[in-house]
This record gives sequence, structure tokens and C-alpha cells, in this order.
Amino acid sequence: MSVESPQVHQNRTKALVLAVVLSLLTLYTNTTTDHYEGPAFEYNITNPLPQGSYALCSAEGVARGVYTVDATDGVVECVLVVDEWVKGTGYLGEVKEAWKGIGASDLLPVVRVPQGAVVVPGFADSHCHILEYGFSKQIPLGGLRTIKESVEAVAHYVQSNPDILADEGGIVEGWGWDHKTFEGGKMPTASDLSSHPVLANRQIILLSKDTQLGSRRLRWIRMGLTRLTWMGVLSCGMCREMLQAYSLTRR
Repeated sequence: MSVESPQVHQNRTKALVLAVVLSLLTLYTNTTTDHYEGPAFEYNITNPLPQGSYALCSAEGVARGVYTVDATDGVVECVLVVDEWVKGTGYLGEVKEAWKGIGASDLLPVVRVPQGAVVVPGFADSHCHILEYGFSKQIPLGGLRTIKESVEAVAHYVQSNPDILADEGGIVEGWGWDHKTFEGGKMPTASDLSSHPVLANRQIILLSKDTQLGSRRLRWIRMGLTRLTWMGVLSCGMCREMLQAYSLTRR
């Protein structure tokens, strides 16, 4: 059995602390609580985190709201952070004792999250994205940079395929666009697609290259949902799932 070196252990611990902090900033920056009415040396999470050392704790009155996700799936009140390193977990009194135990003489700043919030390590998973090679060959969206290019590419695809051109009730699918590369950050809207005479009455689904923006982008892609049924008509790969997700956002 291999033993983890001290340096690897330190790097892993430091990464965990960073992940926790980033998770909190992401989840709670938009909280409606402007400040925390608590004892001195306590901060609301909407303020900048203290420099150096601090205790990151559950909301006031919540005994355990910090999920350590360790071997025992521990849930505690606070986690002690010392110079970006996790040095202890437990109730506030316990982490204060740990703070004293490392020889600290200063008062320990306490950061509390808003009511109803929890603290979790940063979520990261290992996964892969299928290349969708065949899908990408339908409409070449990968290298497009402007709205005009995108509309023309879709229209050209429709006009180049007689069976698709003849089926105005069918769904035109495209994959591979990258929102980060569009000029000015603007992407085709339903109005843009409808402005082309070939596309005006067609249902179109354009998925991003990671497929993660497709359902959200269905809000601005012309589809004519009222003419569709979930069973029988939608047999086009991801169409059924994407449109079902879209319908849920409209309720």
C-alpha cells in the first residue's frame, strides 16, 4: 500500500480549502442579507473573507451545517482555516481551542454563512464529453463567429438537403457552436433565424459543443412547441429530452 507524501498531502488539503472558499463565494455572493448582526469579530459571508486565519461556520443557531465529506461523512459546525490550511473541524468552541493550541494569541475571526445555507467542499467530478462526430457534420457551427454566418450556415444546410427542405415540419438540428467565440458575445436569436425566408417557419435546435447550453438556448430558438407531441413525432436523438427540459422552464 502506497503512502502519501507530506507534500502531496499538503497540496491536497490546500486545494480542498480553496474549493470550499470558491463554493461559498459562488453560492452566497447574491444573498439578500447585507450584514450579520452578531458578536464582534464575526463576518457575513457576503463580505471579503478575513486574511490569514478564521473559522468558517454554520449560520447562527445551526449546530451542524458544514459538510466535511470525509470518510465518515462528518457534519460539523465549523472548520478552522489557518493560512489557507484546514487545521480543525468541530463545534465553534472546539475550533477555538484548536486555534489556541497552535499558539495563536489573536482573537479568531468567525465567518458565518446566511440562514438556510450550508458549507460543502468544491464539487468536481471526472467525466468526458462524447465527440458527437456525426452530429457535428450536419451543420458546421464550430468555426462561426457572427450571427449572420450562423443564420446562413443553417439556411445553407436546409437548402442543400432536399428531404429537409421539403419537410417544413421537421426539426433542424445543429451542434458545435461556442458562445465564447461569438463577436460581441451576441448569438443568434429566434428573430435572427426567423428573418431568413428558408428558416422562418422551421423548428431549429442548435446545441453548444459541450451540449450544456442547448436547453437554455431553446428559449431563443424558434421551435413552435404547440405543434409538437412528445410521443411519436420527436424521434430525433436528443430532441425529446431537450424539448421536455424546455417545457419545464416554461411552467
